[in-house]
Amino acid sequence: MKQFAKIIILISVMFSTCKNENNYIIPADFGVLFPDSTQISKGITEKEQQKITAQFIKTLRDNTIGYKIPDLSINDIEGRTTNLKNHLSGIRLIIMSSLTCAWNMKGLLVDFPKTNQQINNPISPNEIILLIQKEDNEYFNQQYMNNIEDIKKQYSKIYLIDSLQSIKINMFGLTRYYITEDKIVRDIGRGTAINTDNLKYELEKNSIANTQ
Repeated sequence: MKQFAKIIILISVMFSTCKNENNYIIPADFGVLFPDSTQISKGITEKEQQKITAQFIKTLRDNTIGYKIPDLSINDIEGRTTNLKNHLSGIRLIIMSSLTCAWNMKGLLVDFPKTNQQINNPISPNEIILLIQKEDNEYFNQQYMNNIEDIKKQYSKIYLIDSLQSIKINMFGLTRYYITEDKIVRDIGRGTAINTDNLKYELEKNSIANTQ
């Protein structure tokens, strides 16, 4: 019986090792963020939802930091499909943003560019890839048309990504992945705030002077 148990454990270890042998980001279950029918019928408190959200964010970080960017299908602004991994040479930061959230847009076009210039070693536009989250609706199309020229003034490497691809690397909303030369995520930043001190600290912590 003990021998059988040892065999089962060994097989389990081998399976888990093979499953992520390339050390790629492990997709988190975004479904846990949304109450199921049982929780809805019983009622879920704000405190309980905050606890669920906090645990989910922790899981995202645990499944992402220290892991490599996998193959990911994206589109350039001309509509051509390409692999994100093929464009990561010399890249230190991947930003993803929605265009249909005003808070995300402010962070993308105002807060990040302004704060980046306030640190001692700003991240060059050539070291940043911007992923615009695609949406299949007229409002997104209008926002894209209205803002793409302003976006081009701040970012030089611009691609579009759909939600099915973005959740493979645990990205949602306004997200920043600081990556190594080996395409490994070493830190994560999310969102923005009225006070940009936290963003400035995040950028300084991940500046080239502090990561070499």
